[in-house]
Amino acid sequence: MTTTTLRTALLWLAMAALAAGCDKPKGALFGADQGPPRVVTAAVQQAVLPFERRFPGETLSQKDITLVAPVAGFLDAQPAADGALVSANAPLYRIRRARYQAEVTHAEGALAAAQAQLANAQVSLGRQESLWKNRNTSEADLLNARAQQDQAKAGITQAQADLERARINLADTEISAPFAGQLGVSKVSVGTWLAAGQAVGTLVQLDPIRVRFEVPERLYLAHFADRGSIDRVAVRLRLADGTLFAQTGRIDFFDNRVAAATGTIAAFAILPNPDQRLRPGMYVRVLLERDIGIPSLLIPQAALLNDQLGQYVYIILADGKVQRRNVTVGDPVDERIVVLEGLTAGEQVVAAGLQRLRPGLAVQVIDAAAPGATPPGHKE
Repeated sequence: MTTTTLRTALLWLAMAALAAGCDKPKGALFGADQGPPRVVTAAVQQAVLPFERRFPGETLSQKDITLVAPVAGFLDAQPAADGALVSANAPLYRIRRARYQAEVTHAEGALAAAQAQLANAQVSLGRQESLWKNRNTSEADLLNARAQQDQAKAGITQAQADLERARINLADTEISAPFAGQLGVSKVSVGTWLAAGQAVGTLVQLDPIRVRFEVPERLYLAHFADRGSIDRVAVRLRLADGTLFAQTGRIDFFDNRVAAATGTIAAFAILPNPDQRLRPGMYVRVLLERDIGIPSLLIPQAALLNDQLGQYVYIILADGKVQRRNVTVGDPVDERIVVLEGLTAGEQVVAAGLQRLRPGLAVQVIDAAAPGATPPGHKE
């Protein structure tokens, strides 16, 4: 029999003895003739625990966009079906091109005309400059020739801008995926007239996936206030069906403010999602692990009580009486629980026989194990 099994058995025997006392005739366990109530105690234990924290979280998409029609026109085709997984730059929707192709052709012609006008203005200016050397033309004609050249250059600039705009409009008749992701349900059908800026569908990025969870301010200050600490934390996820997600991620960043109402700060983690198993909006349990040990105080979970004033335990004073002690607790560890505030190492808490205790009541302590034994729930 292992040490842990022996100690657990002794605790159960002690609790059975308490129960047996309750079955005695006249219910005399707590009567004046039977002496003080009998309880089992456990010492507040010091231990170094691995850094493991658990938080509820929600999956989010890093990129979640609404696709809109950049230009007006009839929706001509939808190359990607609703719900399709698409790669970056894949065509998703096409607007009829003929109108915009004609605008490109018209702009190309206007640019060619502007270039010819510039060439003619440059020839005229050259002639006027030659005549001016021999004073065979007026200064006004020379200045006019220079102005016509400058005007022709400006015409080319404008024509080039018109052509570029026409080409952009033509390119915008095809709506492509700006990143790899999944196409949602389309808001329009082929043949629909689209106004510029009208929504046509949605696209979400699934790999990697982002997870949002809330971290208490105290924990943030203790372990995540510097970037070096954040980089050493591994992030795992337990899914709603109880399975552990295969991929491990990292904390990406913490939000830029603490929520005053809750005293928590939002954290965002990034995990690979190559099989697209995770989708935005899923409930998950976030598991944080780090390669350090945390000095901790532990008590049996059975010793923890709750009432309208909060969580508390009963401790044994030197005079054999019990005292209520309010506590703040952390995560459970097997059959024990971490105490964050309210107790010190070595204090004795009541682990069994709690039913009729009240502050200041004298009790009789029944040992569940030999002196110095590890409290119930401890595993060697």
